[in-house]
Amino acid sequence: MGEKNGKRALLIVDMTPRCVYGPGGQEVSPDDGAASIIPFIQGELDYFRVDGRPVIFCVPPGETVVEALHPRVGETVIEHPQANIFFGTDLEKTLRSLGVKRVTLVGTGAAQAILLSAGDALAHGFGLSVPEPCVHDEAAAKAFALSLMFERWAAEAAAEA
Repeated sequence: MGEKNGKRALLIVDMTPRCVYGPGGQEVSPDDGAASIIPFIQGELDYFRVDGRPVIFCVPPGETVVEALHPRVGETVIEHPQANIFFGTDLEKTLRSLGVKRVTLVGTGAAQAILLSAGDALAHGFGLSVPEPCVHDEAAAKAFALSLMFERWAAEAAAEA
C-alpha cells in the first residue's frame, strides 16, 4: 500500500497505568477519563500493525504501557524525561532511521505532551496527524490544543485511510 506524503509512524504517548487510570493505576470504567480513548487507539494500532508501519510507545521513565495496548516484540518503547517526547530522547533519530516522513500522535496530555510533541514534530520537518478521538485531556485544554494544532499548524484532524 502506498504512503501519501511518505512513510508514517504511530507515536503512542503516555498511555501508562498512572497517566490513564490515575496515581494508583487502578482501572476505571472505560467511559471515564483517558481510558475512554483506548478503543480508538487500538483501532489506529491495528491499522499501523497490519500495514507493517512503525509503532513507537513513548512513556515517562520507569513506566509501562497499559495492558490493552501492550507493545509487541520489535516495537520500540522510548522513555521521555519531559512532556515533549522529542526532548532528551533519540526519537527524531529513530524516526529518520526508519525513513518516517509523517507521524500520527495519540495518547494522553493533549494540552501538554501531545501539543509540545506536535510542535516539535513539525519543527523537525515531519508531517503530522492527530486523530481527535485518540487524544485525551480536560475538555477545555483539549479543545485549545486541538484548535492550535489544526487551525494554526495545519495538522490533519484524522489519519488518512
